[in-house]
Amino acid sequence: MSLSQHTALDTLDRDQVAIDRTAAGHSAAQHHLLKLKDGAGPSTAMLDLILVPGFDLHDLSALLDILYLTNRIMARPVFSWRVIGLQQMAVRASGGLTVGATYRLQEIADCDNALLLAGFDRPRPADWFLESWLRRQLFHGAHIGTVGGGAALLAEMELLQDRSCAAHWAYIDDFRAKHRGVDFRDHIYRADQGIITCSGGCGTTDLALACVRQLCGTEAMRRVADQLNRCIIRDDYDSQGNVSEPRHSITGQAAGIMRQHIEQPLSPAEIAARIGINLRRLQRAFRQYEKTTPTQFYMRERLLRARSLLRQSPASISEIARACGFASISDFAHNYQRMFGCRPSSDR
Repeated sequence: MSLSQHTALDTLDRDQVAIDRTAAGHSAAQHHLLKLKDGAGPSTAMLDLILVPGFDLHDLSALLDILYLTNRIMARPVFSWRVIGLQQMAVRASGGLTVGATYRLQEIADCDNALLLAGFDRPRPADWFLESWLRRQLFHGAHIGTVGGGAALLAEMELLQDRSCAAHWAYIDDFRAKHRGVDFRDHIYRADQGIITCSGGCGTTDLALACVRQLCGTEAMRRVADQLNRCIIRDDYDSQGNVSEPRHSITGQAAGIMRQHIEQPLSPAEIAARIGINLRRLQRAFRQYEKTTPTQFYMRERLLRARSLLRQSPASISEIARACGFASISDFAHNYQRMFGCRPSSDR
């Protein structure tokens, strides 16, 4: 497949319409999702997967399959893990299947990384021990996190105050109304001050692949993704699904034209002409419905394509820059830094 044929990633969260990144620490954070084990050898990580009754079985399967597959591909124990129940060893998933845990939470004194798996249709468990256990782990430097409905649990425990976190798009408005001190975002996953949050669903696979990239590098991540037939790998800055598609017929048509002309960008006037409207009407539509300009929207599309190619294509940075419509490496690097907070070489 040629570079120009790669599928563009989903558009960004509409609440973040400026190209400039407001979170300067974003790039560093995404590469430190997990706390690594101490040692002079290759990087390894230990994960504790805590099952809350009603958790989504897909989330557990996505995590375990990728951890196991990485160990097999790398021919070494990159990841180790424990499956933990709260009070019981048998934990019922949202689909009705019961999963056997290997430990109870009371048996775990400390951890490096703990992920709380919870569904969306169950209330918070009345479990003071879970809350105190999570607070103690965070205090002692562990990374803790949630997948799926667990973000609401952490918010109720007031562990997400003054942090940004990912939440499933279908529940994000409700979460924002209930927890005003938490910056819920329509992102795949987020890492902020030692707490990881993930929207769940297919986003759990993206989070797990990002963990593989942290420990083993981009090429190993690609090998794991290839085994899963996963052709597009999203990251924490990407929005979820079709909720981020253009909101109006004019901007939707314009976005389609932009995505077909990434390698040789068109001017806003040319895009307007292809739609059959004048330039001013195109600009008004983008201001009203997308809260940005056609030029800024187009730049995001090109940079998102570039980031996808950097992580999934063996092509050189200069080849990717040209494939995304940048005449010079310096111009590409400057715009990439502004949007993602890191240089293109950091995403190889």
